[in-house]
Amino acid sequence: MKNNNHNKSNRMLGQGLFELVVAMGIGVLVMTSLVKLITVSIKNTTFAKNQSLATRYAQEGIEWIRGQRDVSWSTLLTYSLDANPTWCINTLNWNTHSVCSSTISSTIFSRKLTLDKTSNSNVDLIEATVVVDWPDGNITHNSRVSIQLSNRN
Repeated sequence: MKNNNHNKSNRMLGQGLFELVVAMGIGVLVMTSLVKLITVSIKNTTFAKNQSLATRYAQEGIEWIRGQRDVSWSTLLTYSLDANPTWCINTLNWNTHSVCSSTISSTIFSRKLTLDKTSNSNVDLIEATVVVDWPDGNITHNSRVSIQLSNRN
């Protein structure tokens, strides 16, 4: 009788240990899932914030080029006829006529402007495209805004 109670006690102890291991396994799976979910959520939030900022910087570039058109259409037309009509406009000026190797001050973003002269019914038009790039790990994302400009005079 004593031996029978001892075997029963060992089986109950083994069963309790098994339940503990299963419960710990489930706990680890739940925690891993939560960490993964939080990581993905943070990454998506960061991407959305950067995309919003990039679009704002691109729109700022469009507003600047509209102002340049209003200052001197003929200068803008000359720039659009350049052999390489792409400018780095991180500082919103015509000083950098090349690939952007720098960023907008204190940011991860770089902004470039491309001008393309077209004509429509004897009216000169310039398509201005501002592209803002930003790195995200091994990937470079961008936000692009375009506008067609014409002489307002």
